[in-house]
Amino acid sequence: MMTFEKCRVHGSFRIVAIGMAGLLMLAPAGCRKAHDHAADAAEKVEQVWTCPMHPSIRSPQPGKCPICGMDLILAEPAPPTATPKKQQESKTEVWTCPMHPSVRSPKPGSCPICGMDLVPADPAKPDTKTAEGLEPMQEMKQIFIPPARQQAFGVTYGEAKVQPLTRSINAPLRLEPDPAGLTEVSIKAGGGFIVSMDVGFPGQEVKKGDRLLTVLSEGWIEAQQDYIQAFRESRRAALENKTANLNAVQAMLKRTRQRIRLWDLNEDQIRDLEKIATESTEWDVNLARKIRNNLELRSPLDGYVLEKNAVVGMRFESGQRLLLLAPRRPLWGTAALSPEDAARIRPGDLLKVAIDTLPGVDFQFPVDHIDPATDPETRRVNVHLRIENPLPQLRPGQTGAASTELPAVSVLSVPASALLPLGRDHVVFVDRGNGHLEPRRVRTGERFGDRVEIREGLKEGERVATSANFLLDSEARLKGAQPAEKETNR
Repeated sequence: MMTFEKCRVHGSFRIVAIGMAGLLMLAPAGCRKAHDHAADAAEKVEQVWTCPMHPSIRSPQPGKCPICGMDLILAEPAPPTATPKKQQESKTEVWTCPMHPSVRSPKPGSCPICGMDLVPADPAKPDTKTAEGLEPMQEMKQIFIPPARQQAFGVTYGEAKVQPLTRSINAPLRLEPDPAGLTEVSIKAGGGFIVSMDVGFPGQEVKKGDRLLTVLSEGWIEAQQDYIQAFRESRRAALENKTANLNAVQAMLKRTRQRIRLWDLNEDQIRDLEKIATESTEWDVNLARKIRNNLELRSPLDGYVLEKNAVVGMRFESGQRLLLLAPRRPLWGTAALSPEDAARIRPGDLLKVAIDTLPGVDFQFPVDHIDPATDPETRRVNVHLRIENPLPQLRPGQTGAASTELPAVSVLSVPASALLPLGRDHVVFVDRGNGHLEPRRVRTGERFGDRVEIREGLKEGERVATSANFLLDSEARLKGAQPAEKETNR
């Protein structure tokens, strides 16, 4: 039997003969060539090369990853005519690392980062990563570990409870001199030379009015003459009782007194100059008689020498620090607290202080003020205690500890051993009964001894694993129930 059929490619007709021996198809050469070309195109699959560390990198030819420099590998292409069923089957043939989910491979093998065996990826699991790179709590899967195996692991459980908890604050402390009482000894009016020293060493005790050192300073003789002259003019104007002249002379005396204080004179030394002015004649003043050539610097306070920067014969410049004096009282205690602990302290609170060199002796001192900023080097906040009347045994530079008990607060808490760090968060394993455990991410608060406050993620009465958490974490990761930590946090 012979029939005529129209060619679907070129529109031409062909003769089809059907007989007992089989099927005979006769067609033009161009039609057969077109059919063969279409079949080759259907079988040809485009090759795509990708990076095993960065699957988003895709290239039509081999090369290196522009991000990490690794050699690109051949990606497994999906057949263009694959049915939905075949596409679903091809997705199951993806292998990934439980510790590094970004590693994906079309066949089993080892992770190029950590060397762990790759496990089949779950194609039906949607990408539910958050901005932190972790899955939400509700997306974590439960895992099953038989009770016998849990016992072999040494798994124990604790309960999330709401109960009043208290804790103590302990911080290192150091005694320091009063910063407001530190006094610098220097001459602001001019330079000069050191003639003699009455201070021999740092730490030497001094009394108010004691001579510290004697100097020869430039302009000192002229300054004495100016003050004596101004003082004599003021007395003469007062005796003449001329109001206009008296006001001008007294203003000049005031300015001269302010200038002479640049030599660090105390009131007794200024009165000595006024006595010289009273007892001297005009001739004596002009010839600088009874005027001292050297200047004595005296202690302005009761205390001790904290710094000594001068020796006999040394030249000094105007404003150069020669000595630094510190008062004996009050003392300051500086305690370095963590920012969390410092937030619980208020000025006026009493802190218990123990000094290392005085074992068995405890003191209580009030908090004077708290630094508003955190020390960038120690990451601590300094809390300052004022010690008005320190005992003779307390000296600057001594170290010790400051402590106090915080008021009790009722919070939801779990044993600290139940928490497994995961990046910036923590994970606990909640007991679901009959060997079922749920990895759950929680938000933590303050720590109270061996318990930690839970602010989010748990309810009162839930049981959590308190030991062998790392073994449980390994089981959860191998079973794909535990989200991996971001590589930047590792």
